[in-house]
Amino acid sequence: MTRKQVERIYILSAAGYSQSAIAAKLGYSIRTIHNVLKSGKVTKSALCEKLISQAHQELLEDAALIGEVKTYIARSIADDMAIANAIRIEAFNALEEIAADKTSDYAGKARALAAIATTLTVTQAVIRKALKIDESSLHEHSVLPQLTIRRMTDEETQLARKIAAGEVEELEGA
Repeated sequence: MTRKQVERIYILSAAGYSQSAIAAKLGYSIRTIHNVLKSGKVTKSALCEKLISQAHQELLEDAALIGEVKTYIARSIADDMAIANAIRIEAFNALEEIAADKTSDYAGKARALAAIATTLTVTQAVIRKALKIDESSLHEHSVLPQLTIRRMTDEETQLARKIAAGEVEELEGA
């Protein structure tokens, strides 16, 4: 690292930049910036007040980028909401197809419906978080539901086949 680069690190530090901001601005690791500042190779008195003032002005200009960051965040939220909405639409389309399908077995339909329910819950959570709706209830329900798929026992399979064939009426709570 040249003497000029080391001085630039000290100038930015004196102007108020954090070590991580200096690292990002100059393309060094935070550890490198920390080590340079810790080494004490340049004293603050050796730094030109004019250069520190210019670096401070740069810091203020960099802070002006906050508006751009807010715009980026707003776009990201809008994208997340649009994707969540597209997922919900596809889930509803799939639900209609499942309901109309008379050839599939009940176990397959049940798994598909459970997956759709989970999809709707997740997309709803994305939208609520993005819009900060029901913030108090979000904290209570911050854990997403877990979909567990297990292999049906032989008895459950036989019962599902009988129900599908109309040999047995569907059981309550099954």
